[in-house]
Amino acid sequence: NFVRGALHTIDRPYDKLDPWGVIDFLHHKIGSTHVAHHFDSSIPHYKAQIATDAIKDNFPDLYLYDETPIWDAFWRVCK
Repeated sequence: NFVRGALHTIDRPYDKLDPWGVIDFLHHKIGSTHVAHHFDSSIPHYKAQIATDAIKDNFPDLYLYDETPIWDAFWRVCK
């Protein structure tokens, strides 16, 4: 169903690529709140963390978070 499909997105940090949080700030934390974006793309960026926390609380077995930094995961997939 739609919810399970949205939950196949993975939240992940920018990590070493963004040690001061500049990229995360400029991208409105889309890397670490991406699941919420797929649930409802009309959620404004300033409410994305609240939505992400609600998803974690309501779907703890389905919510996906991977601490692998975005570029490391991208490189792993592209190899």
